[in-house]
Amino acid sequence: MLLAPALRHAFATARRLALACTAVAVLAGAARPAFAAAPPEPGWTQATWGLRDGLPVLTFSGLVQDRDGYLWISTFDGLLRFDGAAFTVFDPSTHPELTSSRFANLQADPGGGVWVGSEVDGLLHVAAGEVRVVREDGKPLPPGSAVFTDRPGEAVYSTSECLYLVRGDEAKRIVGSEKFVAFCRPRRDRRGDLWYMTRDQLVRLRDGRFTTFPLPSGLQIVPRREQFWWQSDAGDLSFECDGLFWRLGANGFEAGPVPSLDPRTHRRERADGKPDTRLLTPDGRVWEARGAAVLRDGVEVATFSGEVAALLADRDGTVWAAASDGLHRIARAVVSVVGARTDGKPTLVSVLAQTRDERVWFGGIQGVLGCWGAEGLRWASTGRIITALAETRDGAMLAGTFGGLASVDEPLGLRLLPGRGEPTFEVGLLSCDRDGVLWCSARDTLRSGRIGAWKVWLPREGQPSTTVRSALHRRDGSHWFGTAGQGILVIHGGSLEWIGAAQGLSSLRVRGLYEDERGVVWAGTEGGGLARIELPAGAPASRAKVVVIGRRDGLLDDTMHAIVEDERHRLWVSTNRGIFCVSRARLDAFAAGDRTALTIRAFGEAQGMASRECNGTSQPAALRAKDGTLWFASQAGVVVIDPRHVPDDTEARGITIDGVLARAERVPVKGGVVRLSPSQREFSISYASPEFLAPQQLRFRYRLREHGGEWIEAGERRTAYFTDASPGRHTFEVQVSSGGAWSAPATLRLELAPHWWETIAFRLAALAALVAALWAAYRRRLRALVERERELQVQVAARTAELESEKQATEAARAAAEGARADAETARDLAQRSLETIEQQAEELRVLDAAKSRFFANVSHEFRTPLTLTIGPLEDLLGGLYGEPPADAREPLELALRNANRALAQVNRILDLARLEAGGMALQAHEGDLARELRDVAALFGPLAVRRGIALEVDVRDGAPAWFDRACSSRRWRTCCRTRSSSRRRAGTCG
Repeated sequence: MLLAPALRHAFATARRLALACTAVAVLAGAARPAFAAAPPEPGWTQATWGLRDGLPVLTFSGLVQDRDGYLWISTFDGLLRFDGAAFTVFDPSTHPELTSSRFANLQADPGGGVWVGSEVDGLLHVAAGEVRVVREDGKPLPPGSAVFTDRPGEAVYSTSECLYLVRGDEAKRIVGSEKFVAFCRPRRDRRGDLWYMTRDQLVRLRDGRFTTFPLPSGLQIVPRREQFWWQSDAGDLSFECDGLFWRLGANGFEAGPVPSLDPRTHRRERADGKPDTRLLTPDGRVWEARGAAVLRDGVEVATFSGEVAALLADRDGTVWAAASDGLHRIARAVVSVVGARTDGKPTLVSVLAQTRDERVWFGGIQGVLGCWGAEGLRWASTGRIITALAETRDGAMLAGTFGGLASVDEPLGLRLLPGRGEPTFEVGLLSCDRDGVLWCSARDTLRSGRIGAWKVWLPREGQPSTTVRSALHRRDGSHWFGTAGQGILVIHGGSLEWIGAAQGLSSLRVRGLYEDERGVVWAGTEGGGLARIELPAGAPASRAKVVVIGRRDGLLDDTMHAIVEDERHRLWVSTNRGIFCVSRARLDAFAAGDRTALTIRAFGEAQGMASRECNGTSQPAALRAKDGTLWFASQAGVVVIDPRHVPDDTEARGITIDGVLARAERVPVKGGVVRLSPSQREFSISYASPEFLAPQQLRFRYRLREHGGEWIEAGERRTAYFTDASPGRHTFEVQVSSGGAWSAPATLRLELAPHWWETIAFRLAALAALVAALWAAYRRRLRALVERERELQVQVAARTAELESEKQATEAARAAAEGARADAETARDLAQRSLETIEQQAEELRVLDAAKSRFFANVSHEFRTPLTLTIGPLEDLLGGLYGEPPADAREPLELALRNANRALAQVNRILDLARLEAGGMALQAHEGDLARELRDVAALFGPLAVRRGIALEVDVRDGAPAWFDRACSSRRWRTCCRTRSSSRRRAGTCG
């Protein structure tokens, strides 16, 4: 109880505070300047697609929008799907499932895709690029009159003979009696009952039971007349026929005039399945077609050259009109244009300014001075080119002209301000800084101050001569000026500095400057893109950090005129290609390296601009008004955009994979999988995403997920190309973005069959064959080594026998020498020494022979076999047997092969010696002078004979030709001479 007074007091206080706030708000509204005015309402834009844009004919039988946002158009020469950029055609030439290209009616399936009635193929369901023919007991349905659907994957199809309930690809007859044949398109009420009409009765189907309601006497349903279903939120059904509104009541049918029903509680739909020419949109607007004109609430919005056959309002509020001259789009313009002249000529605007009374002033090189305020648009021709506009601190409006400074007087007009020190030539810039100081540039001069009292900053000794185009007065007290060839001039504390190419500017011709609330400066350049500049307060200009973003990064153009920012921190930039906006956060992310490309929202003629070419030679060429609207100077008036009506592109869009083409032939999708043969390695995958106002702003990217590859940026391209995909299973993924987040990927499974030489079985067989070949080579080599060992054993035995024979001869000679008296002692000593030498040599020969056998065996096994097995695979690798080796691996492989061959050659030379000793070397006989050959060999031993005191005599006949092996005979003769000379250690004769 004690809290009640306190609560009442608190409520009373809150009420008084609310009343006070309301009064303040009312007074604030009343205190708005009388000159302020809201910007003009945007108009309507139109776009048309005809035969040149992909329409096969201009006769339409249906126009709907499916769940994914695509427009579907049925004609008598094909079924079309439109995504805003191109038409996808479904006819027998593109889809073999179809036998006819004549389609009579069309309905969107809530589960995705559309139901289509064909004059030959019956009922079809088309979704995700696939065409499915609905069948009853394996046979297509007959041609029908209408199709109705309100449940995913389910439809009711009426023909001249039967009414079908369709689920998926299968149809089931509901009724086939002539009494209950549907004459018009069925309709389901909110209770779930199915209603349809025959010629003379209304039929209700509930729980499999039919209830008939005979139509009033004289009322007949004629297919060629227009009949419409009406259904309220309560579920009541009524219909319109013969200009009367019929409702089924307790006492039967009641007729009356067609009422003006609220579209939010009643929905109207044609009952004959034909396209509608009247629309009641959810916003309460009535659209209708009257001949070639389209009206909204009775006011004509658009007129075409052909009669309108169908109207459709899509989910974004855009109205589509299918007429005999093409498909038309009618959309509310995003922008409005101010400054249209009464003579119909465009007003070329180059400079803008808003005064404190919230009026917007504009001027241009045509000498036009305009003002937009509460009284609307006023303009006057001054006869002087206007290049700059600014309001001084005391409220005076100044204009820069080719003849100098001028004041703007009422009524609209200019008055030159001649005076001492005033510029009397072209004024390019007028700007008031935060302290109310006026800055003025004229040709190559820059000055600040006030009328009659100027401080000159340029020209100054040591400073380059240039024209100043734009001004920015930063929060830190510095003044930045964009110039026409020297970059950015920075004036701070009386000093002049420059930001140019050394700091990263890609163009020194700067047109627009803007500073956001963080202190980051954005500079629009001529041909050099958008520059993002960071320079801490008080830091020298040389420390400026510049990042350039241009057209190649996703922006609209590289020449940018003026820059403004809206309340959602989006930068709006005017160019010669139109106006674009981009999130400042995305620009920051790109500058930091976190993004590889940018997406923007562009504005041109399709959004309501009379000309997409904006102006920016004079500044300011754009402004953000106090009410938040954005104003831009253009070649055809002032472009006004309310950014609050432009949503952020943060929502992800849907994307659809249309199909696969290989060798210009469509590859069918079966069970969500596309199977490609080995000859179809080169293929393309098409995809699409619906966007009707600005399809060029969509960006796509795709990848093959199993390869672990990165996303491939496709830009606006709606086709992915693959030229040499590897065999196996792949998953194709594609995403779309309209400037914000990427959509969920659309996927398609691919199975690429390998060539026969790429199969696992072939590779295993090849490996087995290689192992078998290596084993056979090993066995052949082993047999050769065993045979060689046997040959060496024979040679050792023969040599041992020779040594034994020599020993016996020596012993016999020693016995004979004992009989010689004069040389008995000498012969015995000599014989003893010779015997010891021979025995030692024999033992050494046996040891050497054993070592030689081991050596040759080791050489054969340890060197030649590994070298042979090494050289073979190396030659196979370099020969391409296992595929072309990488370029960086070929040189090391060739080096290894050369060294292996060199080592094998050395081993072969050693083994040649063994073959020589074994008598296995073949002679290379040549005809020559044998006497000369002998003399040459003997001459080699001349010095040795002299040293040993031996007389060397060669007794051969001259001119004795003979056939002999030079190398072999030379070696043998040298051996002979060496042996003879060694046996005669004392003086004697050798011949």
